[in-house]
Amino acid sequence: MSLEEGERLRDLGMNRALMGADAFYKEAFSICLDMTIKKRHKFSSDAVQARLERYFPGAKTKSRNVVGALMGAASRSGRIRAVGIKQSNRTKRHAGVIQIWEPSDG
Repeated sequence: MSLEEGERLRDLGMNRALMGADAFYKEAFSICLDMTIKKRHKFSSDAVQARLERYFPGAKTKSRNVVGALMGAASRSGRIRAVGIKQSNRTKRHAGVIQIWEPSDG
């Protein structure tokens, strides 16, 4: 498989995850991501998820891929940029590796 084909399939999967996700969840996640970005420090999706659970306890999604798709969309739009990796603190993630992000200057 070529790099271009891999990127195409990645983007297709992200689009499917976003289209299949609950609208309320996506909006609530976006609000929590904005709150996290405004803190102007490095963060992971765990921090965004913690805010989501605190401020929007009813926000749920059936798609396990939507968080990655939302973070990827924020990165591609220039709101955040990846700066490292770490193990997730969330039990549901089973210590899986996640990205560390920081707000973009733009």
